[in-house]
Amino acid sequence: MRTDVFKKDSVGHLMTQASITLHESFTVDQAITHVRKHVRDKENIHYLYITMHDNTLTGV
Repeated sequence: MRTDVFKKDSVGHLMTQASITLHESFTVDQAITHVRKHVRDKENIHYLYITMHDNTLTGV
């Protein structure tokens, strides 16, 4: 996580930037496998972001 993006006295400095992105073509099995593989190095994942092939956000 990069904490140098936000000023030390800001709320943004305290927030986590950890996220998991899933490609919209993933099957449920692929999505579960991907999340299980990538959640280990993240903390407090509350959302999964769904993107198209060009990284355009299509769902949360």
